[in-house]
Formats: sequence, structure tokens, C-alpha cells
Amino acid sequence: MHIPQRYKFIIRLGKALHRYGVQSYKIESYLLQVAERKGIKGSFMDNPTWINYVFYEDDNQTYNYTEKVPLGELNMGALAEVNDIAKQVLNKEISFVDAKDQLIELETKAVKHNRLYELLAFMMSAGAFSVILNNNWISSILSGIAGLLVFLLYYLSSKSDYLNSILESVAAFTATIFIGVVSLYVPDINISLSILA
Repeated sequence: MHIPQRYKFIIRLGKALHRYGVQSYKIESYLLQVAERKGIKGSFMDNPTWINYVFYEDDNQTYNYTEKVPLGELNMGALAEVNDIAKQVLNKEISFVDAKDQLIELETKAVKHNRLYELLAFMMSAGAFSVILNNNWISSILSGIAGLLVFLLYYLSSKSDYLNSILESVAAFTATIFIGVVSLYVPDINISLSILA
């Protein structure tokens, strides 16, 4: 079955919005607005792990497309680019085909991060949150070191789909064990607030 390019663009747009962390009800609303402004009749349903698209040609012809999608992660930079592409389509600056190709290119483009900055961000955010909780300095420093351990797990999870799927649980378990073991030797640590941080 041949699916028109304007439908393929909306499918790609929905996947991109889902991938970059937009809530389901906003995705459905946004897709509906884009479809209506382009004269496309459709119905859209986004769930955490799949998206359903229904396009209505007339009473006898519909296109139904359902796709399983991974859980989205918030990426404000990519989301801004997706929004710009959608605006260009709505303003008739680019075609559906070009827009779909730009969304595919955005999806495949490698996200480059400075790992040192990420490491520092993990450590400083954990330590700073510990300070906000009015923890003592030893506990805050220990929370920063636990943040380093969580970063290492986060880094490894980018290499393993399995570890990525259980990252939150493993990170919490690792931080708890680390802080618990250190508290055996350093009694001034506030265990519960250090784990929380």
C-alpha cells in the first residue's frame, strides 16, 4: 500500500515529538493542529510505548498506522529543531518530503556531549542537592562521589540496552550500597539524605 508523503511526514513528526520527551496529550494536540492546518483529516493516539495514526481520505478509504516506539527522553535542542521543521511546513517553506528527510536526519544525527562536563554536572548536582537538604559537608562530598558512580552507570547504559532499561534501579541500589558501606567507617554521615541526594 502506498502511503502519501504528507502522512509520512506526520508519522515522523509524531515519532520525533515522542522521542524528545513531549507528553502524550501535547503530541496528539500538536499533530491534530498540523494535520488540520494542512487539510488532512486524522486521529492520533500516543502512549508511552506506541503511537497510532489514522488518516481519513473519505468514507471508504482510511490509512491506519501503528508503531512501537521507545520511551522518550527530554531533549530540548532537538525538540526546538523539530518545532522549526514543523513551522516551515506550515508556512509552506519546505515540502513534506524535505521535512520528513530533515526529521530522519535529526534522528540519526549523533548527539555530542562533553563527557567531562556531564561528569561534573552529575557530581555537582548531587552534592548541591545535599547542601540544599542542609546536610553536613562530609555527607555532601559523599553525595557528589555517589553522583560520580551514577554517572559511570549512566555512561555504561548508553552502551547496553539492558542496563539502560534498569538504570534507575541499579543507580539507586549502587548509591545506597556505596553510602551504606562508607557510613560504617565515617559515622557523621546522614545516610538517608545522602542517598536521596
